[in-house]
Amino acid sequence: MESMKKYGINYDFTSLKDLTSTIKGYDLVVCLGGDGTFLKAASHIEDDTKIMGLNTDPDRSYCSFSCYNPRIYLLEPDSIWEKMLAGEYDVLKRTRI
Repeated sequence: MESMKKYGINYDFTSLKDLTSTIKGYDLVVCLGGDGTFLKAASHIEDDTKIMGLNTDPDRSYCSFSCYNPRIYLLEPDSIWEKMLAGEYDVLKRTRI
């Protein structure tokens, strides 16, 4: 979160267990966890807010929905925000059932 502050990125933080309402009006939701956490968080999004997954246990799980390797983030924490702010990312749209 320190690297987010460095770039002037405003953020809210909540844990999955405290997430009881809908998510809307954000530019991006960053989800830390695995596929289950990602899917649970995504189910709370009610508009076109984008969601990005960060696999927090890459040694034991593959995480199909997580798109950012935490090992790179730990080595280069600013790289993710520099790329996001520069628009250097791809959006993969999925249909929700």
